[in-house]
Amino acid sequence: MTESKVNSYVTFVIDHPWWTLAAVVLGCALFAQNILQLRPSISYQDMLGKDHPKLIDYEHIQRQYTRDDNLLVLVEARDGDAFDAETLSAVRAMTEKLWRTPFSIRVDSISNFQHSYARGDDLVVSDLVPGPDGAGRSPARVRAVALNEPLLLNRATNRTGNVVAASVSFAFPNQDASEKLEAYAYVMALSRQLEATHPQLRTHVSGLIALDATVMELSQRETGLFLLLVIAVVVLLLTLFMRALIPVVLSILVCLFSIVMALALAGAMGWKLTPFTASVPLIILIIAVADCVHIVITYLHQLTTRSDKITALRLALQHNLGPVAITSLTTAIGFLSLNFSQSDAIHALGNEVAFGVMAAFVFSVSFLPAALRLLPAPRRAPPSMIGAPRHSARLARLVERQRRPILAVSALLIVGLGLSITRNEINDIVPHYFAQSLPWRQANDFAEREFGGAYTFSWSLNSGAGNGVSDPIFLAKVARFVDWLRSQPDVVYVNSVTDTFKRLNKNMHGDVASFYRLPDDKALAAQYLLLYEMSLPYGLDLNNQINLDKSSLRVQATFRTLSTKEILAMERKVADWLDTHMHETGALGSGVQLMFAHMMSKDVAALVFGATAGLAVISLCLILAFRSWRIGMLSLAPNLVPALAAFGVWGLSVGQIGMGLAMVSGMTIGIIVDDTVHFLYKYLLARRQKKLSTRAAVEYAYVTVGPAIVFTTLVLISGFLLMTFLAEFRVNSDMASMTSIVLAFALLFDLLVLPALLLSIDTAVDTESEPRVPQQA
Repeated sequence: MTESKVNSYVTFVIDHPWWTLAAVVLGCALFAQNILQLRPSISYQDMLGKDHPKLIDYEHIQRQYTRDDNLLVLVEARDGDAFDAETLSAVRAMTEKLWRTPFSIRVDSISNFQHSYARGDDLVVSDLVPGPDGAGRSPARVRAVALNEPLLLNRATNRTGNVVAASVSFAFPNQDASEKLEAYAYVMALSRQLEATHPQLRTHVSGLIALDATVMELSQRETGLFLLLVIAVVVLLLTLFMRALIPVVLSILVCLFSIVMALALAGAMGWKLTPFTASVPLIILIIAVADCVHIVITYLHQLTTRSDKITALRLALQHNLGPVAITSLTTAIGFLSLNFSQSDAIHALGNEVAFGVMAAFVFSVSFLPAALRLLPAPRRAPPSMIGAPRHSARLARLVERQRRPILAVSALLIVGLGLSITRNEINDIVPHYFAQSLPWRQANDFAEREFGGAYTFSWSLNSGAGNGVSDPIFLAKVARFVDWLRSQPDVVYVNSVTDTFKRLNKNMHGDVASFYRLPDDKALAAQYLLLYEMSLPYGLDLNNQINLDKSSLRVQATFRTLSTKEILAMERKVADWLDTHMHETGALGSGVQLMFAHMMSKDVAALVFGATAGLAVISLCLILAFRSWRIGMLSLAPNLVPALAAFGVWGLSVGQIGMGLAMVSGMTIGIIVDDTVHFLYKYLLARRQKKLSTRAAVEYAYVTVGPAIVFTTLVLISGFLLMTFLAEFRVNSDMASMTSIVLAFALLFDLLVLPALLLSIDTAVDTESEPRVPQQA
């Protein structure tokens, strides 16, 4: 935009504030109606994208068998014996009530496990704990059966017998978050009721639905309470620095308008509110306030030298319109680089924040100055601004004197921290995304301690023909696969219908132990299966293990908690075994953790490439904006180095890069460039228009924009640190903590290294022999 157009725009906003306000408010109100279309979601389709290859595999298995959507209720006996008569009776009563859970289709419990045994020539199939009070089978007998049944051990009870479990499976008609929350609330109320009536018992509720409900709760909390807390902190910091209520209130309104615009965009585009996008309002609030601060500080500074409010506003807008436009654009580009991710939710995060940042630019150069034009001006300058120029000038002279040591120390620091980046490894553990204070995390950790693991993966094996699951050859191969899985050190439980076939074969031979093996004849195996299925009660069919035409069966294995690298290694190991021994079955493996492990492993490389592309575009923008290849390339150092240094610090202190950190590079490159742009903009203004020397131009930049750079960075760091401590979803907390580290390094580099580089490199002929900053800079 040419200088004449900038002046025309500034004149219109200052001379026609009511028209400006009307246009902004009307446009905002019309577009904001789309926010009514925004819906929360915890579905994998909205987080990963419906075309994600692993999600397609997962949904294929879910359509063939009973869905994995479940709630797992763990009942712990405080006295160490979960198989006494009273506990078994309580669990049986709870199981019957769990059948009434909204949207439930199946309940598998220690009490209703379909235990089969021989009675003469008859096959008897009945609940393991029959009768209203467990009458008919002693607790000791129930315990003996449970601890020796491979389908129950480490699934419905643990090895010590102090914990038993019931699993509720669901079929949600709309896969809607409200449906899952309703089911979770019912089961949680039932578990509390059990604890109230049986104080000797303690319950824990885990499972995928509990995880989804926890994620939904965190999303609502981070867009509600956390947003209010961050607003309070930002208001406090702005008030302390500006000491003027009206600019503070208007700055917060700009941020809120920007948030509304971003959420309205999500509603208009059909994007859902997911755990990833729940942090959008917080990020926009923290970033958008910087635009307002630069304009307001210049306005307040001009008021200290000119009594004319209109002139002060005009100069504030003229001086900041260019740099604020550039910084908003570069910040948006940084967030748009998140579109290189494989996750639709991360795409939405980047796009919403980018749109919100650009909306903040529009509001800060229209709504903010127009409102300041109509409202009373502060009567005196904030105390923080009176001494700031003097301190800034001292810092400028210090950097000038010590520029060589500053560059040497920074170079050593960069090399040292750069080498430490190699200590990081791309790894993650999904349960560790959640704070230990959350009930789901506690229940998951409890299940892992007592049952050995909480990660369940499935493999669908195709026999190649209808009713082929009864083929002895096919069953023998599946049994070898099951035995191989059970021999793996990370596997704690395997569920396969082959165990049922073995038990039925033993039952039909008078329960003789030597007949605990697979039937040798296909017709006989099919008869066993049919007889067993006809004996099963409603809701407890074998569709959780066998598909409808009996051409395929599912093998499920529970593993100890694995990291991302371990999950992918496990997948390759299992795939190699199946390819060697059962390639004709077309084995298809899937699992929730497997989907996210693949997304994580591929997203890091994709997001690093996106950050690199974003940096290239940002660099081109700066070269064009500054009209100087040398200055544009010089700006790369303070924009690239802070992220490298921060990852070096992370390598020394943590060493693991998860989902949250994978997004940091692209995000922060767009954010940290703001301070660089403002500093270089003022520096070039002094060099080109005021004809100052390099030293004088550096001091001019320090005096005019230094305090604003320091304050806006402190606001950003404070906001992200608050996210670090408040966020209970580790993806967001890691992202916030790393962003805080990057911003801290960026502030140091912008205030120390960038000026030292300018003093050393920008050796064009000076028009001033000594640094001189005008008194009214």
